[in-house]
Amino acid sequence: KVKVPRLVLTGVERFVPQETIDAAIAPLAGALFARHPEAAALTEELRPTERERTLLAALETPRRLEELLPLAALPLEELSRQIWGLAILGLVIPADRLPSLARRSEPPTAARPVSAPPPTHDAPLAPTAPMPPLAPTAPVVSVTEVASSPPTPPAPELASTTAAPFAPAIAPPSEEPARVRERVAEAFGKLRGQDPFDLLCAADATTVDEIRERYFAFARLFAPWQFSSPELRSAAPAAEELFAAGALAFARLSDPKEREALRAARRIRQGATAPAIAAPQVPAPERGTPEKSSAPVAAAAAPPPLSGPGATHRSAGPTPASFRIETDLLDPEVQFKKGRTLKEAERWSQALQQFEFAADCDAQNGAYRAEAAHCRFLLAPSSMAAKSLDELKEAQRIDPEAVTPYLYAGEIAAHLGRYDEAETYLRTAAKRLGPADRRALDALRDLAKKRKK
Repeated sequence: KVKVPRLVLTGVERFVPQETIDAAIAPLAGALFARHPEAAALTEELRPTERERTLLAALETPRRLEELLPLAALPLEELSRQIWGLAILGLVIPADRLPSLARRSEPPTAARPVSAPPPTHDAPLAPTAPMPPLAPTAPVVSVTEVASSPPTPPAPELASTTAAPFAPAIAPPSEEPARVRERVAEAFGKLRGQDPFDLLCAADATTVDEIRERYFAFARLFAPWQFSSPELRSAAPAAEELFAAGALAFARLSDPKEREALRAARRIRQGATAPAIAAPQVPAPERGTPEKSSAPVAAAAAPPPLSGPGATHRSAGPTPASFRIETDLLDPEVQFKKGRTLKEAERWSQALQQFEFAADCDAQNGAYRAEAAHCRFLLAPSSMAAKSLDELKEAQRIDPEAVTPYLYAGEIAAHLGRYDEAETYLRTAAKRLGPADRRALDALRDLAKKRKK
């Protein structure tokens, strides 16, 4: 079962550009980082990997980023990304916040026992009475204090960093299963026509923190593990699809450039669909009311042309940044070319991000999906081979004319030892590539050698 904290960390590791990480970490250069002392429940829910456990153990003592490099045994870029992801969850905090957290956990001053003054030598010591049995430790509270002031609520700053927000929200017992299924079906029906802002109900969100809160609310609503009961099992596949779509939407909205491009695209769509505003109707003067002026009212001037004779300043100068779209983010071919360049340089993680962006822009292009699946396989051949092969089969289904889904499927099937399946894929790819491109033919020759062994 996918946990929300793990999903957030996966999104940070796979989708957030390194420039965003660097911009967030740069102001904290030289600062000490520490593990949050009150986030044990969140750590247990996250189930950290071995690398994350090592990093969290090192942060039991406040350390600087450069001091963590030899302990974590990670490159600086990956360490910064790991620290940033754990900080988003609240597991890692700046060390200068530790004193304030410690002060909150200390008992109030009234609860501390007051020591008796030392005896003087002027008077003889009186025999001391036997000590009464100690009562269970509890903070001493004044009666007048209780009567006059309400209990102090917990500090909101601490509440935002503890593990409470990440507890999976189970549907309330009072909600009928039929209503839950109806809600999932309604959301799933709208999924394909929504952009990330609409999906997470974050159109009015102005900061990443607000977007993150909307995403957490969305994730709790459609968390797949809530649909394991027999009454809700039929809605589980749609809930899983919504849950994954919400994670992708949050990843896209976490990138500042992608977020601005999506906002600009929304403005363009809203401008194209806005109804024309009718001219206001001027009421005729009432009978007996003197007119203010008998001169004819001048008609409203027509807007100046945007080009040609009479063009005005509205067409001059650069387009404001808030209305300018960076077309690279919306052009799948450009993203695909960037991904190919990164893949040739064996920067598979960055290449995977570009291919996934391209596939998001053009979901029916099997080549984009195939490259993303192949990069995922190259990143982790032992653990991701089966998943990548399933993704390639899906790419073959949506784009039967594409070649690379069959070529890469043959390579991965051979890696898994499914030689007959691999041969079928490679022969299909060889027919489509023709004799000029020998990639599939060379792969078939290598496959024959593997079979002989």
